[in-house]
Amino acid sequence: MDVSNAIRQVEELLTQLETWYGCDGAIEVKTPSLFSRLQRIGHHSTSSTSSNNRLLEVKKTLAFDIKCSILHPNELSNLIISIEFPLDYPSASTCRVKAAHASHPDREYTSCTSAIAKYLEAFTGCECVEMVIDWLAEHKMTCLEESQSSDDVADGPGVELGQDKIRCFVLRFNHLLSGPEHKKEKAMLDVAKKTKLQGGL
Repeated sequence: MDVSNAIRQVEELLTQLETWYGCDGAIEVKTPSLFSRLQRIGHHSTSSTSSNNRLLEVKKTLAFDIKCSILHPNELSNLIISIEFPLDYPSASTCRVKAAHASHPDREYTSCTSAIAKYLEAFTGCECVEMVIDWLAEHKMTCLEESQSSDDVADGPGVELGQDKIRCFVLRFNHLLSGPEHKKEKAMLDVAKKTKLQGGL
């Protein structure tokens, strides 16, 4: 790991910890020993090129969680964003992001994770955490509704998408009857029964 990357990672995380939400406990460092070590390295490094180009023996990667219930308590109360800084971040990669259930951290909002990762693809070489925060603020009303956790089974209505959210399909037709003289309508009802959709006329 380059010393220059270590310094940039520490500075980025410290900046987040000093924000209002960082002070309110929204950020939990998952690798505190590594964070402390990298801070000491940053303090003892000089601004010389030879010092900042040194390589560090680092086995773990810096990781932390962002509790979105503090940033957006009404919209994202059940979301935790887990962020990991690869060893070559930020000079040659973007941070790794995982969107997970706050109540069940092992369950992932896969669509939300993918959307953030895709958004960050264009920002290799840049510090990304603030961009993730901005993305969440912009998509807080939809990012969980459009996401499905990895343990959920997409087999029709009733799939849990988030806290107190379910998937619902609405089909609207005029004069919808199930009699034999309405073959198209009957065919649609048959398909609905086969796929175990529930509803009524």
